[in-house]
Amino acid sequence: MILDAAADTVSVWFEGDSEIPFYSDVMGKHQWLPNGNLLVTESTQGRAFELDGNGDLVWEFNNFVGPRTVGLVEEVQRIPGDFRAVFGSGGGDPGN
Repeated sequence: MILDAAADTVSVWFEGDSEIPFYSDVMGKHQWLPNGNLLVTESTQGRAFELDGNGDLVWEFNNFVGPRTVGLVEEVQRIPGDFRAVFGSGGGDPGN
């Protein structure tokens, strides 16, 4: 849902459907991306996905930890492409 306090309006941007089911009653999060896409964390379903500006699925991740079992996904974030400048360019060694 999008709440526009200035205009006193509420609209639903994405609610899911049979092709892209979605429900999050607790812990769900989202991140609007610079390209206009929406990154969604469906925590208790162990799922993250990205929607384009038309609401079409770009990709999804399901955290399967066993047969018919998903693990909690607390939060998914898009980090900038230049993240190596922050973390270094070493192959996993924090000192590089």
